[in-house]
Amino acid sequence: MDFNIYFNSDKKGLIVTNNFEEIQKKMDLGIFPKSTYIKTEIHDLSKFDFQTISLNYLNSFAFESFKSIFSQYSFQIVSIHNSTIDLKEVEINTTHLVIGEKVKVNLLECNFIGLDEITFLSVKTFKGMILESFRNVEKMILWHENNKSNDILKLFPNLIELQIYNGNVVDLFLTENRKLKKLQLHNLPKLQRLEKPNDIEELIVERCKMLKFVE
Repeated sequence: MDFNIYFNSDKKGLIVTNNFEEIQKKMDLGIFPKSTYIKTEIHDLSKFDFQTISLNYLNSFAFESFKSIFSQYSFQIVSIHNSTIDLKEVEINTTHLVIGEKVKVNLLECNFIGLDEITFLSVKTFKGMILESFRNVEKMILWHENNKSNDILKLFPNLIELQIYNGNVVDLFLTENRKLKKLQLHNLPKLQRLEKPNDIEELIVERCKMLKFVE
């Protein structure tokens, strides 16, 4: 088996990884909070009360061996970090998807049940593709953006809330996101132009010193 499964008893979550040593190292350095992890197996998961699952340092082969869990359990949060996976013929029941650093995965709306929030922790290192519109997602958070925002946001037409942190975008076009009500822009030093829907109810702009045009 090319992976191990751990139950985090402090956070009520699962971690699936083939590099637990890296997670342990980051806990020792204080990068991750110290937690208690219990090693387990797929057939013993029913013994634990978990609400989240994190996939770390996995390749497609390892994910193929593990993916059957998604037909048996639902999760509040599913996160993927430093992994390459194939979601073909997989349905994940979760409300919140988190895409971390150095992830290669192609996303289709049909791969998810109940999904209404997506967070990209590092847009600039995301190597996958969004292959169709996600019409049920209402909230999105983008971190470390690198001019991919406009292309991504076109595929989420029904967003109600959007937050963008730390990016290089120059022109941000949100006129196709007509249902958008809450918008936060933080530390976008190159942003010069913002086109937004007229009926936004909450707008927060911070450290966007080049922003001159808001329409």
